[in-house]
Amino acid sequence: MNEETQLHIPTQAEINAESVPTRKLVLTKMRALLTGKVEGVTAADLSVSRLAREAGIKRGIVTGKGSCADLGTRFLHLAERLREPQTPLEFEQAIKIDRLSAALAELEEAHRNLLRDRDEWKSRTQTTLRLVQLIEKEKREQEEMAASLRSRLKRAQESRDGKPATGLYVVEDN
Repeated sequence: MNEETQLHIPTQAEINAESVPTRKLVLTKMRALLTGKVEGVTAADLSVSRLAREAGIKRGIVTGKGSCADLGTRFLHLAERLREPQTPLEFEQAIKIDRLSAALAELEEAHRNLLRDRDEWKSRTQTTLRLVQLIEKEKREQEEMAASLRSRLKRAQESRDGKPATGLYVVEDN
């Protein structure tokens, strides 16, 4: 394969001149993919696997030691060139895309961190609420016990007629 063939999308003349049917089919599909004739295919979708699928052949034919491996290599080279910015505007846009992609990645990371923090705060809040409920329950029980003790103390003080109160000893401060 010469350098000139390597750098160009297959021409119709080149396709017509090919005598091996499989190679002719691969060149035809290569041309269609690289010129945008296959709908829904972007430069990012251009791969040897896609070329093989479009041609209806096994991937191994256009890779490694397959009979069309040189065409697979050529296709990858041309696809890579298509992905590269061609004009100053495309170059600028590629830089902007890289910056925006980096910013997006940072925002996604920040979002994941915020979700993690939110979940942690939610868990802590639920734990705190359970503790508050438990403390309120204990407070009610203590208040009930204190009320009961006050009631018993009051009865004990009222029933003192010189005899010791039953069940409760009252110590008087002098």
